[in-house]
Amino acid sequence: MKNEERISLTSPQMNIYREGWKKHARFRVAACGRRFGKTFEAAEEIRRAVKNAVVRNINPDNEIWYAAPTYKQAKKIFWPKLKATIPQKWLIRPPRESELSLEVGPYGHTVRIVGLENYDALRGSGLFFF
Repeated sequence: MKNEERISLTSPQMNIYREGWKKHARFRVAACGRRFGKTFEAAEEIRRAVKNAVVRNINPDNEIWYAAPTYKQAKKIFWPKLKATIPQKWLIRPPRESELSLEVGPYGHTVRIVGLENYDALRGSGLFFF
């Protein structure tokens, strides 16, 4: 399995990645077309969010999410890439395929994949990164 392999970002993807987590950047919006590599860039962002959650001692109740327009799209497009991006040694237990979630890091932070079609199901969780 390729869990230890990092994704190599292109220069435009790296520009978006570099702007993240700066104090002046509350939100990042990128207008990207098809085949830009949004999925690959998002996987690296989630990887960095896990590291930041550990370093900043963020409460594990605050989850890290990736959202797609539908749950089915999220599962098909992003779930395999996320599992390949997060190193196996970071996992506390095997990925939960039915929930599309990973429990990672020394404190048990949750990385969850969600679909936006059922917005009522998105309530309740605190978020560290979305």
